[in-house]
Amino acid sequence: MKKSNNNILSDLFEEMSVFYRYSGPEERFRSLAYANAAKVIRGLQEDISEYSKKNKLDDIPGIGESIAEKITEFLKTGEIKKYNQLKKSVPYELLELTDIRGFGPQTLKQIHKGLRIATKSELIKALESGKIEKLKGFEAVHKSPEGCQWPGLGKSRNTKAFRKPAL
Repeated sequence: MKKSNNNILSDLFEEMSVFYRYSGPEERFRSLAYANAAKVIRGLQEDISEYSKKNKLDDIPGIGESIAEKITEFLKTGEIKKYNQLKKSVPYELLELTDIRGFGPQTLKQIHKGLRIATKSELIKALESGKIEKLKGFEAVHKSPEGCQWPGLGKSRNTKAFRKPAL
């Protein structure tokens, strides 16, 4: 089943929000704008392309000029250049773990920079070997009953983000 433009754009904007949160506090407003746009677009009754055809994207609450341009770009080309640029600038596979309680973008950024970890498998190995505990601020990581040092690893809290868009 083909996903709607609304769902695809919402997924992309949710990811862009996470990319901007990973970038740091100076991008917090941009992150919030993309998270809000994702929520608004997902809730639209009509396909976003209908608003675009009528030049009414700016009538949608939470959709500013910059986000409207990205919507138009996606509808014309099937992609968003800024999304692709951001995706290349962050450890994408590691950021997929933001679905797990306790792994926010800043926690993952600290792990990535401190240990040069870029994948889930590398993270699991670092947890098992105790490398994570050596990072400043992670000294109190406890082992769960399953033997993993980060309770909840593998349990997702948000199943929408970080799915490959079905075009």
